Amino acid sequence: MPGATGAFTATCVFTGRHCGALVAFYEKVVETYPVVVGTPTTTAPTTAATSQTVSLPTLISGDMCLIAAGNNTPLTFTWPAGWTKFGEQTALAGALSLAYRICDGTEGASITVGLSASDTPAFIAHRITGAHQTTAPEVTVGASISTGAPNPPALTPSWAIEPTLWLAVTSNGGGLATVWPTNYTHHQTQVSAFGNGVLITCSRQAAIPGDDPSAFTCGGASNKCPATIAIRPAVTTAVPGNFPVIASTQSTTSTSGQTHVVNLPAGLAAGDICLGAVHLAAAVLTFTWPAGWIKIAEDTANPAGPCGTPRCGRRAARCRAVRAA
Repeated sequence: MPGATGAFTATCVFTGRHCGALVAFYEKVVETYPVVVGTPTTTAPTTAATSQTVSLPTLISGDMCLIAAGNNTPLTFTWPAGWTKFGEQTALAGALSLAYRICDGTEGASITVGLSASDTPAFIAHRITGAHQTTAPEVTVGASISTGAPNPPALTPSWAIEPTLWLAVTSNGGGLATVWPTNYTHHQTQVSAFGNGVLITCSRQAAIPGDDPSAFTCGGASNKCPATIAIRPAVTTAVPGNFPVIASTQSTTSTSGQTHVVNLPAGLAAGDICLGAVHLAAAVLTFTWPAGWIKIAEDTANPAGPCGTPRCGRRAARCRAVRAA
């Protein structure tokens, strides 16, 4: 279970030939989405040089600062000490570079970024709260191509399904975005001082295993480098004693047939877990559960124990609502 914590040890003793099941629910760690705070800080240098001063948002300890840099000609970027470059595309015609830092409050108002040639790239700096403090952002960077519709590539981050902040980014040789990736908001555009590069970013929050953003529409064909970024949420320690609770139960007795309607407890809501168990006497059967439900255990190997008592099939399932983004 994403975000689960803790461990348990249990011993079960049964006499005779019976079936038994032990089901344990872990206390879930509380997680919230990382957030892009306010309007990202942008920089458009006015003088070509081999290093440029990049403005930062106001940062405090624990923030993540993520900076995207873009240019319409090949360029590599050298980020200062304490900043980690986690993605870059400099092949062919355009350039995109991505760097981040987990802040300690000493960052100041700006940093100096080195360039492989004298130029005026565009920069966008994002202040992000609620980001994981030890997991780096993960990224898939696309190829630098001439197109009017840069398409950020698919990304499946290494963590399980968690409340994740996603960013779709592209550098652009010219033309502002008129169509943005579906479900992405927080649109931001920065045009370089001489119009030789446009940097475009946007974001969404979703607890999904991966994302493949739809394409931007950015004017005519020009040099573009798209990318998709995922930022993992911080882990908040759960309060001791905040145990899962059985809120309600519901039983069903069925008649003969191969398909049965099973009643569910009233009041199920997003985030709940629904656990079901099935017992059938004097027969060996397997059970098929509907889409969205997960079978966690089943015992049909021995049709009868002492006194003709059968072994039983046990099932547990997570409600569809739990899987909602």
